[in-house]
This record gives sequence, structure tokens and C-alpha cells, in this order.
Amino acid sequence: MEIDSNARVVGSGANAYVVTICGREASNSDHEYWALYVNGEYAQTGAGSLMTKNGDEITWKIETY
Repeated sequence: MEIDSNARVVGSGANAYVVTICGREASNSDHEYWALYVNGEYAQTGAGSLMTKNGDEITWKIETY
């Protein structure tokens, strides 16, 4: 999966995860993370393992744990 240059990714391959998008960093102290959705459904795999196909709609949302 290609990540836009406006994103900061930590790790690589299957262990990669997004920490910042367009300058908005997920805050560890606020228990935030960037959640990945594909076609409106919470992704069953992380960004580093996601295989997309033409027409897939990718959405990123800040969520808390």
C-alpha cells in the first residue's frame, strides 16, 4: 500500500502503522490511533498488509482505545 507523503509511518511491512496524517498525530497520552477503513468497514489487517483493489474507498479516522 502506498502511503501519501503527508503521512508518517512507523515500522515496515506487516508491522507498519500510521502515526500522523496531514500534520495530525495520534496522541498516545490521549489513547488515540489512526483507524483504517476499507469501503466503510474497519480493516481486518493493518496498512502494512492491506491489499487493495480498484474502486476500494480508503478512510482514515482518529479513534481512541
